[in-house]
Amino acid sequence: MKSITIAGRWTVNLHNLNNEGAEGNFTQPRTVTIVQDGHLYAVNAISGDMMKHIHADYLRQIALDASADGLDKLIPLSKNSTFLDPNRISTEPEMLEFLKDEKAKNADIIDYVINTCSLTDVHGILMTAKKRMLPRKSRIEFGWVVAVPEKSRTEHFIHAKYAVENATKYDRSNKDQTNEGQMIFHRPVSSAEYAFLTHIELDKIGINDITRSSPISKEARKARINATLSALVQTIMHPYGAGRSQQAPHVAGFDGIIITSDSRMPAATVSPLEETYVEQSETLVNQLNRLDGGMNLYHVSTVASLAENVANFIKQSV
Repeated sequence: MKSITIAGRWTVNLHNLNNEGAEGNFTQPRTVTIVQDGHLYAVNAISGDMMKHIHADYLRQIALDASADGLDKLIPLSKNSTFLDPNRISTEPEMLEFLKDEKAKNADIIDYVINTCSLTDVHGILMTAKKRMLPRKSRIEFGWVVAVPEKSRTEHFIHAKYAVENATKYDRSNKDQTNEGQMIFHRPVSSAEYAFLTHIELDKIGINDITRSSPISKEARKARINATLSALVQTIMHPYGAGRSQQAPHVAGFDGIIITSDSRMPAATVSPLEETYVEQSETLVNQLNRLDGGMNLYHVSTVASLAENVANFIKQSV
């Protein structure tokens, strides 16, 4: 299996994952404009950046567990990635010295990245230094998680924090009461059926794009591929973000398709925003297979069935 695409309708209720910012005491939910059936719709959405961040953290946790089990050579992490620094390996002293060395070849730098940090290997980074700009392309891609028109709603409710003196008999008149006063603000809560889309280039994990070869063992590549797939299931099953302590998302289901490709042709699908995306994807797979696409399509109707299929892929690769 060289690549995999997962597309479907992801139902998430009562969440706060799509905050965009605040105006005064009013938190603004993120919205985007889409075209459907020739009409424009403004709908709430969760950015692909958000989903990528969640996946990166789950992948990091898997790598940390592997390290605890003595398998850190298979799924290593650079120091920055251990703390989920968004710059990952690119700003570490050893990496910066390597980048500044004008005698160092780009291919050797990429080999070093792949050998040193599995998170940078999978999620990519742009490395820059004087006279050098070297990208490591992300092997996983997330589209915007977009609410289906007419199947979403965002509401606001009032949240207040009350000063302690209103609830106790203690005299706090001589104490600095900064941040202790009453704070009334408006929080959004969203529920929707979302169009979810992600694509992973499994055959390029652990591969140097310049040399077209891998500096790590087959066992290490397999471990990273399996970790990437496992982290994806966790991302869909248990997304996290703003307000989880009071607004943990209710993941109600995932209904969609998984398409795998055994050829150089990427596993492709039609956007789940389309009502007929399943039928169109089936036709697309059939036609691409006439062109030696080597594709397979699997139907999933729940988060559990999604996890089952991914677990089967992992088991087959062992």
